[in-house]
Amino acid sequence: MNVLLAQGTWGDDDSWWMPNGSFYQAVKAEGHTILNGRPFNSHLALAGIGLGDGDLRVWRGAGNHLYDRLDPPLCPKAKPANLCIIAHSHARQQVKFACQAGLAVELVILVSGPIRKDVDRETPNARGRIGKLVCLHGGKGDYMQRLGGLFDGKIQWSREDPQADINEGFPDATHNSLLKDPTQFHRVLKHLPKP
Repeated sequence: MNVLLAQGTWGDDDSWWMPNGSFYQAVKAEGHTILNGRPFNSHLALAGIGLGDGDLRVWRGAGNHLYDRLDPPLCPKAKPANLCIIAHSHARQQVKFACQAGLAVELVILVSGPIRKDVDRETPNARGRIGKLVCLHGGKGDYMQRLGGLFDGKIQWSREDPQADINEGFPDATHNSLLKDPTQFHRVLKHLPKP
């Protein structure tokens, strides 16, 4: 598969999605093509705690950026086939908005993405453009996922994406460990098809 690794809020200082990152190297070792050769950096410096629709505007803009990156409007033949996005944390919102805008993706793997009802309400057509949707999350130590979902106007503690084909939680995982701890990489990689 052609795989894009999308970091979440404040994730531009992490290395899991960069060419020197151990998760990046693990995906590559499985035989997949990584589309982060020139790293995709959406700079989601937004914690999802604003009131009103300010967060939604930023995520919608980031989603449009992602859509244009993967399906350039001036070069339609450049869209990669057999596309997978592995999105961490608030990159979930970016992927939902990109697919709402028109991006079609064969596989999306969400890792510890805060479940936002406001985002899901604003992206009603996104799921129809995703072939398979996998939602992975940590346990009690994944408090950032819960905090990130608080400001959507609804008090709820859902860790599972209501539209996912697969929702899977790991009690011993934290917000970042599925992508940073090599002993947990298999929990994400098993959802990628064999090349």
